[in-house]
Amino acid sequence: MVPRLGYLHIPSEDQRSNQQFTSYDRIAPKHELTYSIDNVLTRKREKKLSRTDAKTKETEVYSQYDYHDVVRLRLEQTYSLYEARRGHDRETYSREPWRDAMAELTFYWDETLSFTTRSYWTPSEDEITSHSHSVNLELGEWGKYSTGLTYRKPVHDYYRQQDPTQTNITERLTTLNFDADFPVWGPLSASVYFDWDIKGQGKNEKGLSLMYNHQCFSLGGQIIRDEDDTVFRVQFSLSGLGL
Repeated sequence: MVPRLGYLHIPSEDQRSNQQFTSYDRIAPKHELTYSIDNVLTRKREKKLSRTDAKTKETEVYSQYDYHDVVRLRLEQTYSLYEARRGHDRETYSREPWRDAMAELTFYWDETLSFTTRSYWTPSEDEITSHSHSVNLELGEWGKYSTGLTYRKPVHDYYRQQDPTQTNITERLTTLNFDADFPVWGPLSASVYFDWDIKGQGKNEKGLSLMYNHQCFSLGGQIIRDEDDTVFRVQFSLSGLGL
């Protein structure tokens, strides 16, 4: 079992002087503590082997072990320090500092194939408001691939209204997802994803990323497109710093 505690602080800044074309052009302030715990069940397998000494002709029997992760359970929830002290819009939105509690369960069939189910419980609604189920393939040098279904219901809270990275929906949605990450050549890698709303009036979205991966950093670009907008991003990441 591995417990973790994460801390994130993005200060509130006046961004009115910056141009705004979409909601992604605004960075929402955050001051959060994230608690999580991972529990992994691992299989240990013993294999009996033998070897014969060339001089004495004596045979020795010995054991060799291999290990395989069978099930992984992850529990996670975030506490917002900003939300706990929010004094405005209290008439419309009550304070709800606890974010959705997430439970993720992964079954590993072998080193290549796995199945993941993930659910989010919203404290203000006192029910599960989103869950997803996916099949995952890890093919080594051929990349990683995943496809699945996501079910979501609308939640009306301050957090989803103010954070541009949160998709605010007004009806139940069922989405078919596909993700792929694969090497292109040398230090270059690419990733693509597609989200199709097969039930509800959501947006069909697709994205393409191309990254240059160095030992110390990563540099790349991303294109995200739906029925209304096309967004271009440039991304720079420092390895080992979580940036």
